[in-house]
Amino acid sequence: MGRRQRRSLILATACAALVVTVLPSAPASQAATSAVKRDPCLTGRWVMDSATSTRLLQQLVPVPGFLVTEGVISMTFRRGIQTYGSTLFVLTGTVGDTTFVSESSWINESPYRTRNGRIITGPGTSEVSYGDQTATSPSGTATVAGPPGRTTALPGGSTPYRCTRTTLTWPVPLGPGGSTQARFTRG
Repeated sequence: MGRRQRRSLILATACAALVVTVLPSAPASQAATSAVKRDPCLTGRWVMDSATSTRLLQQLVPVPGFLVTEGVISMTFRRGIQTYGSTLFVLTGTVGDTTFVSESSWINESPYRTRNGRIITGPGTSEVSYGDQTATSPSGTATVAGPPGRTTALPGGSTPYRCTRTTLTWPVPLGPGGSTQARFTRG
């Protein structure tokens, strides 16, 4: 694998890591039938700004020097559907004397309900697309198309959450025994 391909893979991996922060899921069997209840605190649009996205990204994929330079991640709860994603997400990084810029977008949608302090999602879909990836070094600039987009099925699951009038948080696993918090503010 060439140097440029490795760097493209790092950028694609970093973007993909943010995509999978939807809601870490417990087995969907925990989403068994019962009366549909939805916490009214969740209703509306929530956003994660670039600085918060960068902090989360640096914990998920610890590659020094990579920043979220454009775009916000948003979470919307309306009419029983949870929509999560970003229609434009730009990740910028520097390795040595080369700067990389990668664009992506993704939208995840699932039906949801709440119970006992947990968001419980049903089966849904995830649509991911990657835009151009550009590398600039003293020897010039090269732009390549990102990896092919894809649509996948989401199995559903559940995660604990905390919702206040202004903040929505839930844990995101970081590997063996570790976790961090996904943090959104009301948009």
